[in-house]
Amino acid sequence: MDSNWSNVPAELVHEITSYNADDMPTLRAMSLVSKTTRSFATIHLFSMVHFSCVEDFPWWLEMLNRTPDLASHVKKVKFSGDRSQQSMDRLGLTSSVTRLSNSSIIPVLPSLPNVTSVELGEWNNGSIPIAMLMTQMSLCPHIRELRLAHVDFYYYTQLVAIIGACGGTLRSLSFERVLLKRHHFSSDSESDSDSESEVEPSSPPAYDSDVPDLSALEELTLEECNGYPGFDGSLISRLITEHQPSGVRTLTLGYSYQYQFEACSVSATETLLCLCAPAVVNLSLDPDIDTEYAEEDIVDMFRRLPAFLALETLTIWLHPDHMAQQFIDALKGAPKLTKLVFRVWLHSEDYDQDRQDFNQIVNNIFPWGGPDSMKTVITRKFPLCREVVFHLCVSRVSVTHFRRGVRRRMERQLKERLKKTRADIAAYLRIEWLDEDFRPVVYRKTDGKPLWSPERNGVKNGSESDSEDDGKIGWESEPDTEDSDCESESEGNEYDW
Repeated sequence: MDSNWSNVPAELVHEITSYNADDMPTLRAMSLVSKTTRSFATIHLFSMVHFSCVEDFPWWLEMLNRTPDLASHVKKVKFSGDRSQQSMDRLGLTSSVTRLSNSSIIPVLPSLPNVTSVELGEWNNGSIPIAMLMTQMSLCPHIRELRLAHVDFYYYTQLVAIIGACGGTLRSLSFERVLLKRHHFSSDSESDSDSESEVEPSSPPAYDSDVPDLSALEELTLEECNGYPGFDGSLISRLITEHQPSGVRTLTLGYSYQYQFEACSVSATETLLCLCAPAVVNLSLDPDIDTEYAEEDIVDMFRRLPAFLALETLTIWLHPDHMAQQFIDALKGAPKLTKLVFRVWLHSEDYDQDRQDFNQIVNNIFPWGGPDSMKTVITRKFPLCREVVFHLCVSRVSVTHFRRGVRRRMERQLKERLKKTRADIAAYLRIEWLDEDFRPVVYRKTDGKPLWSPERNGVKNGSESDSEDDGKIGWESEPDTEDSDCESESEGNEYDW
């Protein structure tokens, strides 16, 4: 087998392994075929290293002792602290392993010179070991991307220390549910000996770190950072004010449809949009910024924003209300904008619920409002805009992905509604299907189903998932192909359900 592969040009083997870069089972199989395929498969197999328990460190060091070149393949490192037992079970970790958040001493890794991306995830209740992580990150001198997901800090100085450890090379910064944990005081006389209580340390800890330098930051993403019960959402607002990321070209202000929390506060949103307006090229936001604010106050904030002079692509989330239209109406201008994207999130795994949500949004949003057509409104505001895209975002475990007939009826319904309400954007219109991570979905031409199967996404066969956190339904088998799934593009002009 090795002799056969030895005749294959290295460039071709590289293309084959690169095509399967995200398919770990295929890469593992290829690594067993021959020395030739193994050398290329290893590059992708070890491009990301995930440390989720203390025991991972000696395992990794042992692998490096056997194969020192592995360190040069690593491009991303992830550190996870408070993994749930369910998450550990999925990774095949036993209860005997030690979570990173429960260890005071963790071995230091050898230098990882080619790492450009670091992710810190699942550090809850202020358990994040700042000094340890700063030490680990110092071994990665070329960090370009930092992602923090589900991280609780006790102090603002802790967040500053982590970002400062990246130096001035940071190009991409992402926050998902990054919050300041409010301190709770307790005294011996008032607290029950069996209850858990938290006591605020006497003063914020000091760290030997550089001042965060966000001057080179090009991409910024915020999701779920506006506060939970017992948490303060002021971290991001203070960071933006003190270390102004005015050169950001891609700005995403996301929204949690699972937990119903916003990206950041209204004041932080206004500050950030005003800072980024001169340079931002791609902007994505949910105009329903804060449900606790009056609608007219949010619209007034939109009107105070400066013109977005460099903006080329604007992505807006659609809800049954008309905040998307009010945001566009309030904008002072975006003279370079060529692409307008409307994003619809259908978050149910059941296509009956998906269609109900879709019906409500389409029927409430259109007509766009006013005497003019939607095209007139858009082209008046954005003279260069020649592309209007609708992103229909559906979870990968939803039956909708396996029903081409359902998707086509939804697309026809949208087109018919736009036509009926004189939107006049048919020449600009494009409809795309995305998954929950907003990645385009590729469907097979034969039966219109996606390239994945339910089993590969953690969906149990034969019964519903017994995990409350899973949020995924179980199917006895992959949905059968219906007659409507096989119809041609020109068939079936009705969208009756």
